[in-house]
Amino acid sequence: MSLRFNDKLIHDGDVIVIALSGGVDSVVLTKLLLDQVQKKHLRLYALHMNHHKRTTALRDEEFVKAITSRWNIPCQIVHFQEKQGNFHQEARSQRLEELIRYAKKVGANKIAFAHHLDDQAETILMRLSRGSSFKGYGGIEEVVEYCDMTLIRPLLHESKEAIIQYAIDHQIDYVQDESNDGDDYTRNRYRHHVIPWLKEESPSALHQFDDFATMLQQANLYLSHQVDKYYKDHVTKEDDSFLFMVSHLKNEDDFLIELILQRLIRELSNQTKELSKTNLLDLIKMIRSDKPNLSFSKYHLIYAYKNYDVLTIQTKPRNIVSFDVVLEGFQEVLLPENRKLVVSEKPCINSCIYTELWYNDLDFIFPLTVRTRKEKDTLSFSFGTKKLKSLYIDKKIPMEERNSLPVLVNSKGIILAIPGIYAYASKDAKNVCYVTYQKG
Repeated sequence: MSLRFNDKLIHDGDVIVIALSGGVDSVVLTKLLLDQVQKKHLRLYALHMNHHKRTTALRDEEFVKAITSRWNIPCQIVHFQEKQGNFHQEARSQRLEELIRYAKKVGANKIAFAHHLDDQAETILMRLSRGSSFKGYGGIEEVVEYCDMTLIRPLLHESKEAIIQYAIDHQIDYVQDESNDGDDYTRNRYRHHVIPWLKEESPSALHQFDDFATMLQQANLYLSHQVDKYYKDHVTKEDDSFLFMVSHLKNEDDFLIELILQRLIRELSNQTKELSKTNLLDLIKMIRSDKPNLSFSKYHLIYAYKNYDVLTIQTKPRNIVSFDVVLEGFQEVLLPENRKLVVSEKPCINSCIYTELWYNDLDFIFPLTVRTRKEKDTLSFSFGTKKLKSLYIDKKIPMEERNSLPVLVNSKGIILAIPGIYAYASKDAKNVCYVTYQKG
């Protein structure tokens, strides 16, 4: 009996590390790769992780040592360091870290896993039940590029039943993980109850899952190209933030916007986090809203800020630093974020922003308080008064800038100036001084 072993994933001269548990799947995978060594000039290595969760864990370790010694395959034994959390998730994460570390140590270019078609069906069913991304619903991928390493699964299109039969036919020894026999773990319940029922209903059920995964992965590849194109044309990265124009995005289909946002969040979180469907829809609602200034945050993971036509997504909240400084006369003051404000008798040469303050008596100007805005700040005009908040809205000043612009207030509580935005008009004033404001 032959297996659907995708030898197209194996190339001449490959150096491959095998994730070898000692179970039938990984042992058969190792034997199939061993059969390719001379033909394709391969170098094989193996890594076994002892999880210390069963009394037979040491037996598995000794078996792996013996079989790799017999097959002349160098083998690295590593031990799982349990922490507080999800055992399966931690075990997968640590095993992958150790595999990559070992692969780089021995100069490997590929890591081989023994996932098969039953694993694929179980994974898809679990993700459909729990919810996932469009990419996630496509199940396990046959080839993945990760940390400068190629992860391959040559047995992904073959069933567990066929793999076991192959081991029997070729008299290949392996060990049995007893923890797979019970129903303590979610995957085991799918394996023991759902998959057998589906096979009874349709003998070709597993192959339908195979086709389903292939179709979704191909569709995801196409959509990924669309996301890449959007990135190239419209997204700007600044430190730990992504910026793009709302007008470029809001007319796109919701599904494409969702994929773009998912990619942004994965990149910001180093591929460790995803938002739920509900959270993504909330973000899309914010993008489509006519309101000019909105914000969104979730789990201290991402912070999104919409300021008119600019959407910023970042990993940290905006740092709003308030200040309150009193100037007794003409002088220079340094403000947060390397900004500088100068009140002088003459205008500064080459200044970025300057505002004229007219007066008859300097007591009208000094002492001068330079501070951040307050909720009830009100401005004076020839036609009456207006709230500062309303002026900012009229002038479409972004929220972040509103919170950092200096507000100059005299001892009588009159707002005299906001550089570049507003200046108090003194009646019959004959003298003038200058406020120069330079952003950091």
